[in-house]
Amino acid sequence: MHQHVVTNMLINGVEQIVHGYVEDFGNGDFQCTGGTEITVADTQGEQPLLSVVNQFEWMSLNNPKQVG
Repeated sequence: MHQHVVTNMLINGVEQIVHGYVEDFGNGDFQCTGGTEITVADTQGEQPLLSVVNQFEWMSLNNPKQVG
């Protein structure tokens, strides 16, 4: 997990923008994740920060103009 990414996630029934890191599955698929360090707690309990596979926005910390 090296690149910073953002994705939308429902928290208490409201869509929120969350920040995480890229997990590379090695088969061309990627996911925004919080890893083991970042979780989301809401009225439904604690859940991992995970995007839908291949559905998030990349943001390069090395070059802020580089997104995808």
